This record gives sequence, structure tokens and C-alpha cells, in this order.
Amino acid sequence: MRPGAHGWAESTRRVEDARRSVAARQGSPGSGKSTSRETPVDVRVQLAALWTTIMIIVASVDLFSLYRADIRANIEAGQMFFF
Repeated sequence: MRPGAHGWAESTRRVEDARRSVAARQGSPGSGKSTSRETPVDVRVQLAALWTTIMIIVASVDLFSLYRADIRANIEAGQMFFF
């Protein structure tokens, strides 16, 4: 083997050692360190997100219904959908 060249097993060992040291510095789940700080999301924020999502869905369904031929025909005939 030429000087400075390492075998496959040696290079694999070095890569695994480097991965372990990076994981230990970053606080991976197996290292015992935790760098993520999970803060609970306020219920008001969750409800606001849910309300916004539902309103977007309702508006998109309402707008895309105008592309249906039967709905357009009813609107042109002066008939609207009533609850």
C-alpha cells in the first residue's frame, strides 16, 4: 500500500468517528443532549390557524363551484342555492 493510503475499513472507521463526533456536538437523540426547545403553541394560535384553514377551504369550494356548468346555468336562470 502506498504511503498515506488507507484501506476501506480504515476510511469507514474514520467516517463513522466523524459522524459520531458531529452528532455529539449537535445533540442527537442518542447523545443525551437536547438542543431543541419545544414550546407549546398557544390554543388561540391553534384555533386561529384552524379557522383560517377552514375559511380558505370554504372560499375555494365556493369559487371553484362557479366552474361547474350546472351551477352557472342556475345562476344565469336567476336561481341561487338557498340553505
